[in-house]
Amino acid sequence: MTILALPTVEGDGVDAARLSAYLTTLSLAAAESIPPTDAAKAPDTIPITDSITSVFERHLKYTPASDQWLPTGRARFVQSVERFVAANRPVEFVLPAFPCKSSNRNKVIGVLPDKGEELGLRTMKLFADAVSRVYAPGVVMRIVSDGHVFSDLVGTDDGTVDAYNQGLLEMSAGVSPDRELFRFAGLDDLLQLKSLDRHEDRWAAPPSGPLATTRTPQAERGRAILMQLFGKMGSIEERMAKDPALMALCRGFSKFVYEDTLQHHSLASMSRSKQKKVAWETAKLMILRNEAYSKLVEVAYPAAVRLSIHP
Repeated sequence: MTILALPTVEGDGVDAARLSAYLTTLSLAAAESIPPTDAAKAPDTIPITDSITSVFERHLKYTPASDQWLPTGRARFVQSVERFVAANRPVEFVLPAFPCKSSNRNKVIGVLPDKGEELGLRTMKLFADAVSRVYAPGVVMRIVSDGHVFSDLVGTDDGTVDAYNQGLLEMSAGVSPDRELFRFAGLDDLLQLKSLDRHEDRWAAPPSGPLATTRTPQAERGRAILMQLFGKMGSIEERMAKDPALMALCRGFSKFVYEDTLQHHSLASMSRSKQKKVAWETAKLMILRNEAYSKLVEVAYPAAVRLSIHP
């Protein structure tokens, strides 16, 4: 079995030990999904891996202005795919995406998945079909929703996220008759919340924003555990002051939050400058949760090829 490098859980006494044990349980379960490496780089895997890579380049790869695919990205992609090919297993891709619809009703027609999501799923289906023509085991597309990670920060009720996720699941069945192609997971699945004592209430809720939302106990517990396991300690302001890229990310998140929450009733009586301040503070919380969720996805799917909808 492959042993994963686990992040350090900060704290003291029983809580730190409890968190570490919980994290170890998650990691050991994920390690079972890692393909064996003994056969990696066998000669007969090279043509197949190259073919899969070419299919990816044609169907899914986006090329931004500062593209690093040829210098470094392609080799890393090939290495990840090759492990699955050597084990003759479906190549696993993981995509954190499809959180929920915007709370700004000027941007969307409703709260459920629509043609936008369908086109995204169909694009992945076309990619999967093309891979199957060159590699019989095919691929698995693991779609990991981050809706409950951010819902309380962007003014969306947890129940609305649940309805969106169910709608996406039903839509995927219409896109692909192969029920093994799309595999959906959310915060509660990655944290294996159903295996915990539902009466366990010692998880401290993470800081939230001022937007009033209806929150479910399951989602609240998930956000709490996420940040206690993977949340970074220290000041994000100090990190942003030293990291221009992080500062730029915060500005981008702030603009997104400001535009998406303009119509939220919690902000109706606020001035424009106050709304922008709320958006800025919310953006910092989003960065912290985004960093934590990224670590959780890495622990849950240590061998999968990570995809992103962002350049």
